[in-house]
Amino acid sequence: MRKYIALFTAVLLLSTSMAGCIDIHIFRDLFVPTEEEVIDYTTNRYNLMTKIFNTTLIPFNPDNILESYSGEFDVEIIPMTDSVLFDIDVQMESGEEVWEIINETWPGDLPDELEERVEQILEAASQRYIEVTITSPEGVEWFHARFNDTESVDTDRIQSPSEGEWKVYVDGVGVGPDATDFGIELAYHDSISIDVTIREPIV
Repeated sequence: MRKYIALFTAVLLLSTSMAGCIDIHIFRDLFVPTEEEVIDYTTNRYNLMTKIFNTTLIPFNPDNILESYSGEFDVEIIPMTDSVLFDIDVQMESGEEVWEIINETWPGDLPDELEERVEQILEAASQRYIEVTITSPEGVEWFHARFNDTESVDTDRIQSPSEGEWKVYVDGVGVGPDATDFGIELAYHDSISIDVTIREPIV
């Protein structure tokens, strides 16, 4: 305590001798700590992208069973952002569910003209995938996953993310037939949806 009093006295004498007057604001700034700026935050969640695969089997063509997709999306992160989270939801129905629909329609053996087509549909369906890659503004890969089945993933929450444009790349091959010309309702569509949750300062 004595050390601070001595310091205060020395500064006081020096200021008096040099300027002839005392600026009280100088001493307030020297000895009274300033309060840190309070930042108000808001949490925003929005849909970044949604893709529903849709393929036609009428008229039947094995080349039309699969649909390819590729997309690139930007997520802008402003300075002082607290965190960002990506929520990835993939729906890829299995071949077993297709068989269940067919077996309900034909409890016995499949008609010869249908059997080959079903085999082609299931063969094509085995080639499906959806791939998601997320990179930072510096171009560093932060997340990568390849999906072959229904799955929901919340990425790790990124604390104090780098400001700038984060990139999200989505590539995939999916199916989404409405029906065959035999009237079988194949009521499934592969899909992917990505939501982004950002806790950022109010500007």
